[in-house]
Amino acid sequence: MIAFIKQHLWTILIVLNYVVAISAALIIILKNINPTKTISYIIVLVFFPFLGLMVYYLFGQEYRKSKIFNRKHIRNQGIVKSINKALELNNYQLKKLESNLLDDKIKLVKLLKSNEKSPLTLKNKVTVLKNG
Repeated sequence: MIAFIKQHLWTILIVLNYVVAISAALIIILKNINPTKTISYIIVLVFFPFLGLMVYYLFGQEYRKSKIFNRKHIRNQGIVKSINKALELNNYQLKKLESNLLDDKIKLVKLLKSNEKSPLTLKNKVTVLKNG
């Protein structure tokens, strides 16, 4: 087994390189970046076996940009949660509304109250789609 690996080391490394390069090329295509950059990176990956991977992983990855967007997404989620908390009806307000305004829509109100992803808030207009 060791003799086989020693004898075919470069072949194994080239095949492994092309497998990683093809997966990197698929990632590049799916990123939806500038077509000129996409083609350039794919050509470098194909024609320069080991150097192409190093170039792509050193210069082609936008680590800072993704890190900034991840931080912004986390910050935005916190802002959205705080706004939802401020607008959400508490049980006292819900009971008050149940008693005088929401006689025929009480099932919809209870459904929204039980679902965490759609908090029940004031000053909204909802149309129930019955033929969906």
